[in-house]
Amino acid sequence: MRSGWILGGAVLGMAAAIGACGDGGSGSDAVTLDYAQVSGDAQSDTIGGTLDLPLKVVVTKNGAPLAGKTVQWAVTGGGGTVTAATSLTDGTGSAIMNWKLGNNIGAQTATATVPGASGSPLSFSATATPGQPGDIQPASGDLQTGFVGTPFAVPFKVLVTDRADNPLAGAEVTWSELVGDLDIEAPTSTTDAQGLATVSVTAGDTAGPAQLGASAGAVNTFFAVTVVTIDRQVDITAGGFVSVHNGTSQPAVDTVQAGETVVWINQSGGSHSVRPVPLNIFQGSGTLTQGQMHAYTFNTPGTYNYNCAVHGAGEAGVIVVQ
Repeated sequence: MRSGWILGGAVLGMAAAIGACGDGGSGSDAVTLDYAQVSGDAQSDTIGGTLDLPLKVVVTKNGAPLAGKTVQWAVTGGGGTVTAATSLTDGTGSAIMNWKLGNNIGAQTATATVPGASGSPLSFSATATPGQPGDIQPASGDLQTGFVGTPFAVPFKVLVTDRADNPLAGAEVTWSELVGDLDIEAPTSTTDAQGLATVSVTAGDTAGPAQLGASAGAVNTFFAVTVVTIDRQVDITAGGFVSVHNGTSQPAVDTVQAGETVVWINQSGGSHSVRPVPLNIFQGSGTLTQGQMHAYTFNTPGTYNYNCAVHGAGEAGVIVVQ
C-alpha cells in the first residue's frame, strides 16, 4: 500500500509566520524552508521502489515564494537514492525530488536542506516493505527416495526471498507435479516469517523418477525425487546390516533379479552409510541418520559388496544380482 502525507493550510501559515520573523530573525532577508501542501512524506513502497509522490518543499523570502533557490537533497537512512543532489525552486517557490527506496526493510529517511534557511533541514520518512518474490530455492526434501504409496519421510520446504535476498513472509507458493506420480497434500501454502513454505507429499503408485514443482510469483524451482518399489529391504541396526528377507547379517546377503531395487533403512539411533566395495561399483549413500533410507536399482548381474563408511568393514553386506 502506498500513501502520501498531506499537510494543511496551518503548516503553510506557520511557514509564512516564520518567514515574516526572518532567517534567524534578520528582518527583510528572511528565508524559510517548509513542506509543500503535498510533501511526499510518510509514504511506503516495496524495497527498491520509487515512491509515487516526489518529495516537495517550498522556499519563501519574507513570506513570498522564492524562485531559483538551490535545495540540497540527501538520503540519510535505508540505503536508497534521490534522482539528483540538488534542485531549484520554481516560480511558486517549490522544489521536488524523486526518492528510490533502498533494500533495507523498515524505516528509511531523507532530507532537504537550504543552508541558512529557517526550518532547514527538513526530514522525510518512508517505510520499505518486502518486495515481490525474487527467488525460490529448495530448503529441504530434495533428492529423496520414497516408497510407492507412502509419504516421503521429509516434508518439502522452499525458501522464498525478495530481490534483495530478504526472506519474504506471506508469499503464496504453488505446488505441482511436474514428472512422475506424486500425491501433493495441498496445492498451495504460505511462507512464514522466515520465508519458508512447506508441503507434504506421498509417492504415487508408479515407481521411477519424479519432480515436484514450486512457484511463487514469477519464480520457480523443483525437487528431484525417486519413487521405488521395495524388492529387498536391508535394515541398518546398531549391530550392522540385517537382511529383512532372510535374516542374515555381518554380512547381510540378499539375492535379487536384475532390475530390482534394494532399500537400506537406518533403524538405529546412530549414523551409518552404504559404501560400495570397491567404490563406484554402484551408487552408495551419504551419511544416513535414524529413519533415513537409501535405494538403488541393480540392473547388471554380478556380486556387489558394501560396508559402512562410518563403522568400516565391521558392518558389511553383499548383493547378488542374477
